[in-house]
Amino acid sequence: MFRIRDVVQLQPEEQTLLLVRRHLRTAVGSLFLAGLLIAIPFFFLFHLVRVGGFGIVIFCLLLALGAAFALRVFLLWDSHVFILTNKRIIHVEQMGVWRRHVREMPLLALEQMSIERRGFLDALFRTGILRLRANGHGQIVFSDVSHPERLIEKIEQARPVR
Repeated sequence: MFRIRDVVQLQPEEQTLLLVRRHLRTAVGSLFLAGLLIAIPFFFLFHLVRVGGFGIVIFCLLLALGAAFALRVFLLWDSHVFILTNKRIIHVEQMGVWRRHVREMPLLALEQMSIERRGFLDALFRTGILRLRANGHGQIVFSDVSHPERLIEKIEQARPVR
């Protein structure tokens, strides 16, 4: 499970206000495939048992492969987060089990926020792409976020008055 302290060191007097993950629909297709990988060996269980020890080993390997794939999909979904604190915005993009990219931007430097919706699924699930630009800190793009308007409201509430 994702723990903030493993990825980001919070500054003194900094508090986490919000932690948002991508919408679960981003992982549903892969989890369905993992479920198939787990279920398929059971259709061939009697044939594999009839083969003997080798068949049982293949059965166990297929189950382990499906379970490992499901665990990988879940961990990647769980670790791809958007963190809002009272001082900054942090985007943790998990790109593989061992590879992650962390971007952060101070709330004071935030200049522009925009939402982009693409297609029927974004309209159906009320998801979108949140783009944040900051002076001297580049851009943060958080895709497949649920209700991006609410996230912009939370960011506006957290921004200190200049």
